[in-house]
Amino acid sequence: MEQKEYRFFAFISYKSDDLKDAWRLKKKLDSYKLPTLLCKQFKKEKKPTYEVFLDKTNIQPGNLTNELREKLDRSHYLIVVCSPRSAQSEYVKAEIDWFTRNGRENQVFLFIIESNPSNIEASFNPAIKEVQERWAEHDCEKKEILGVNIKEKGVDKMSFLYRWPIIGSILQRERAYMQLISGLLNLEFKQLWSYQKIRFAEKVITWTVGVILSFSAIAYTWWVNQPVEIAVKLNEATVQNSMLPPLKNAVVNIMFDNKTETNTISSIESKAVFTNIPHSFLNKEVHVKVRCQNYLDLDTSLVLTKFFVLNINRNPSVFGNIHFRLYNSSVEKVVTDAEVEIAGYKTVSDDKGIVDLFIPLEQQRPSYHIVTTIPLYNDKIVMPCSSDVVVLTY
Repeated sequence: MEQKEYRFFAFISYKSDDLKDAWRLKKKLDSYKLPTLLCKQFKKEKKPTYEVFLDKTNIQPGNLTNELREKLDRSHYLIVVCSPRSAQSEYVKAEIDWFTRNGRENQVFLFIIESNPSNIEASFNPAIKEVQERWAEHDCEKKEILGVNIKEKGVDKMSFLYRWPIIGSILQRERAYMQLISGLLNLEFKQLWSYQKIRFAEKVITWTVGVILSFSAIAYTWWVNQPVEIAVKLNEATVQNSMLPPLKNAVVNIMFDNKTETNTISSIESKAVFTNIPHSFLNKEVHVKVRCQNYLDLDTSLVLTKFFVLNINRNPSVFGNIHFRLYNSSVEKVVTDAEVEIAGYKTVSDDKGIVDLFIPLEQQRPSYHIVTTIPLYNDKIVMPCSSDVVVLTY
C-alpha cells in the first residue's frame, strides 16, 4: 500500500500517564521539515511527516472503539510510547494487536521515554514481543522493532553538551527524535542528525544570546532603578567677609520631573545628602533652587551627578544699604544738609533728613558707627535697617 493512501503519517499509542511525552512527540513530527539538500537528494517532500494522530481521550481501559480502529487502519506507522506504565496497559496492547493484525509488523516503532537500564524490556508492552515473534515467523529470521531511547547519549563532537542539565536533556530528546524520524523515512541517521545538530546549535546560540540579552536587560533595569545618593555643597562665590554672619540653613530643592526633593545645608562647610534618588536621573538635566538668609536666591538647571558644588552669592544690599532719617527731637524737625561719615564713606542728609549710603561688601559690618558734628542720642546703627529707621539728634 502506498504511503499517500494513508490519512495519517503515524498513530501514537501511549498510556494516559505519558500524555506529556506523547504530545511532545506529536508536535515534533507535525512540525518537522526535512533539510532542503536531503529533499533533493532523496526526492522527498519538505514536510514528509504529515499529520500524526494522537487520541487525547485515551484514558480508559477497554475495547477499541470503531473510530480508533479506523484511525489505526488509516495510519502508515504505529509509534508506541514505551514506559513501565504503557507496558501494563491493556489499551496499548489492543492498539498494537489491531495495527499488526494484517502483517504490518515492520511499520511499528518504539519511542522509549523511561526504562530500567539493566532491563529495558520491562518498558515494553507484551504485545511488542508477540509482534516480533510473528515478524520472525514471516521472514524466517529474527526481527526486532526499531526502538529509540530519549535517555541515550550520543558520542560525537557535541558530547560535552550532554553534561549540561537542561541542554543535555533537550539534546538527548532531539537525538531520539532524529533516530525515530530517520527510521520512519528510511534515511541514514548520521546524515539526518548532522543537519539537526546544526539546527540545534543555532537554537542554543539563539537561546543563549536571548537569555544573555534578557538578563542584561533585567540587570540594566535593576541598575538604573537602584537608588543613589546625591551630595551637594555650596561655595560662596562673592568676597568672603568674616565680619558678617556666616551661611546658615540654606534650603536646597532639586526637581526630578514632577517630584521635588528638599534638604538643608547647615553651614558652608557641610553638605546636603539626598538619598533614594533613582539612578536613571544621573547625567540628566534637573532644576535646582537654593534659598538662604542674607544670600541671593539661586535658580538654575544642571546635569545631575553624584556630587556637585553650587556657587552662591551673598546679597550685598542686606548689610550694605544704609538708609535712615536724622530727626531732631527737641524741635521736632528733620535734620537736613548734615555731614555724615560711616565706615569711611561720607554723605549729606537730603532735604527730608534722609541719609542714604552703600558700603561695599568687603567692608560691610553687622553694625556701623555714625560720625557727625551733630550730637546723637545713639551713634550706632544695626544692620539690616529699613527705610523708616530714625536716628535722633538733640
